Amino acid sequence: LGVLAGDVGRSGKVTAADVAAIKARRNTNVLTDADARFDLDANGRIEDADLRIATSRAGRVLPRN
Repeated sequence: LGVLAGDVGRSGKVTAADVAAIKARRNTNVLTDADARFDLDANGRIEDADLRIATSRAGRVLPRN
């Protein structure tokens, strides 16, 4: 099981779509387990810090086994 911070779409790569998904939820509280994957710093809110984390990781890929 691989986990890649910023890969909210669970594709194995941090993409522009992941960044856009976080941006679309920016300035909201984490209310469900599904919301939690967008809260990259785990502070209970989806905000600019989460967007910065995803943006800084854009293009990273999970290693293949």
